[in-house]
Amino acid sequence: MPYRLTPIPVSHELPGQAVADVVTSQRFEMKYQLTPLQAEIVRQHIDPYVFADPKAKFGHRYPLSSVYLDSPELALYWASNLGENKRFKLRVRTYSEDPTEPAFFEIKSRLGGIVMKKRAMVHKEWIPHFFAGRRLPREALFLDHHNEWDNLELFRTHVERLGAIPRLHVRYIREAYMSRDDDPVRLTFDSQIACLPSVGPIDRVRLNGKGWRELLPAFTIFEIKFTNSYPCWIQDLIQRLAMQRDSFAKYVMCVRMLKEEGHDLKHPIPARGHVHEWAG
Repeated sequence: MPYRLTPIPVSHELPGQAVADVVTSQRFEMKYQLTPLQAEIVRQHIDPYVFADPKAKFGHRYPLSSVYLDSPELALYWASNLGENKRFKLRVRTYSEDPTEPAFFEIKSRLGGIVMKKRAMVHKEWIPHFFAGRRLPREALFLDHHNEWDNLELFRTHVERLGAIPRLHVRYIREAYMSRDDDPVRLTFDSQIACLPSVGPIDRVRLNGKGWRELLPAFTIFEIKFTNSYPCWIQDLIQRLAMQRDSFAKYVMCVRMLKEEGHDLKHPIPARGHVHEWAG
């Protein structure tokens, strides 16, 4: 029998969100921090049960980068760092530096153990306007659909209420798979995690360039994402490798690392430590 988690009732206090829409987009996430050897063992174990994620446009192994926005007091960082039961993150994500590809304006919320995501696809040419504090017109949407517009407006509402501005970039390489079972399960390996302070005027989401700081260069974050249950072979994997679940949050860990290096995310100063640069 598959292992199941009981969904937590959806709160009616989530502003601007229809309960039915939240329910259909909710999921559970389990994260594990792996060494390179452990990651390879996991890949071998899951290989008979998965296939490469067909929704990944750039192949099942691809780079991605996100700009995280936060308030002057870093309210979203502290909510996650302190493990508040109801919290969310605001980010603008891209999977390519191709200007014709969309950017994704995402609200990733957590209510207890349930993760919910709302996002809107936006033409990249409008990113500087948004980061400059301007309200985007409907024509900025990559797809003109009422859900996309509602999600973009909700994103803007959160940004204005918090006084949120770009704080840092986070990028990594993602390797994504889907379970062959009927109840869809997505498994991802995230590696080469790096961050870049991004306070002040910015006009795009960066994937390359100088100034990136590596986070946990020798580790991979393995993540299991599912709606109601995951199959027995995943439970067997967890037990066989004695895998310990981690509450790893990339944004939180990057903020901590930058603070330790001497960065003030409001007034950046030259940082100490390793500087990582991707070619390309």
